[in-house]
Amino acid sequence: MSGLVRTTPRWAASSVGVWLILGCTTAGLAGCDLRPSADKTGTAVDADADADADADADADTDTDTDTDTDTDADTDTDTDTDTDTDTDTDTDTDTDTDLPPTLDSFDPAVLVLEPNGNGTVTLLLDGPARPGGEDVTLAADQGWVSVPATVTVPAGDDEVDIDVTAGPAPGLDTVTATLDGSSVELDVDVEAVGEGLIFSQYLEGSTGTNKYVEITNIDPNDVNLSLCSIELYANGSFTSNSILLNGVLPPGEVALVCNGTLTTGGGCDLTDVGLSFNGDDALELVCGGVTHDVIGQIGYRPTDEWGMSPLSTKDNSLARSCSIAVGDRDGGDAFDPADEWEALAQNDASDLGFPNACP
Repeated sequence: MSGLVRTTPRWAASSVGVWLILGCTTAGLAGCDLRPSADKTGTAVDADADADADADADADTDTDTDTDTDTDADTDTDTDTDTDTDTDTDTDTDTDTDLPPTLDSFDPAVLVLEPNGNGTVTLLLDGPARPGGEDVTLAADQGWVSVPATVTVPAGDDEVDIDVTAGPAPGLDTVTATLDGSSVELDVDVEAVGEGLIFSQYLEGSTGTNKYVEITNIDPNDVNLSLCSIELYANGSFTSNSILLNGVLPPGEVALVCNGTLTTGGGCDLTDVGLSFNGDDALELVCGGVTHDVIGQIGYRPTDEWGMSPLSTKDNSLARSCSIAVGDRDGGDAFDPADEWEALAQNDASDLGFPNACP
């Protein structure tokens, strides 16, 4: 080639070391490619050794890269697995612990009992009782009936029967059941289921002919009043004057018998001037020859009245106690209004002719 003086490598020595001369383009060293040698002795450096070293270094680098990639992949997989496990555990725990049953209702919602009677109701839950059962507390608010202090709904059941016992007197009561903050109520009506007829109100006015007696049918059956009469025994006599009744009186209804005109109350069903009694006269209610009720004592005349005012038979208004289930059928026994009657205001006729409003 033109201009190339020498192409064969050769060595040249200098004061600073040994140089490798690879090629020259001109005569002398000015146009030569000079490279320093690591060996001052002039030993040639093997070009193949450099190539081997580079190749090893590249191989090591590739190995490190593969190792890092595998490690990252393993870590991500473990994290996903842990998250799934935690979610399943929390869901199961909440379902088992936080959903206890609550009280739903009583069946029936209203219970009617006779005095000293018994009845059974069913208490319903909105779900099955938990293992061990559910303890429900019970209380009768007014005391007219009695119930157990607690009942247990067996595990897996959603209802339990409860016995309710009425006391001797009629009245309205409420039974309250409570479970873990939930509650339901049962209304109980203790009704006097009586026998026959009774005098339910009495008014002996302070002036004139202001005199009335009210009759109530406390029997579960209709009563034919055409078989009945009011017998008036004046001044301690054993002989009576009769006031005949008429019509049919259904259970729970009243018939008002008047001497004069009634300006308040429910109105008179029968007006008879023979109903002219005073505070010392006895009255008897008879049906078919059977005595149903008596006010006073037949054959006995008290001093002006029976009882003490305002709970007496002179110039007063009286209402029959709601607990009465049968009339006073012994006209010969001593009579005291305080035993079965309650005092109203003098001359109070506002409730005459209406069924008694018992508590």
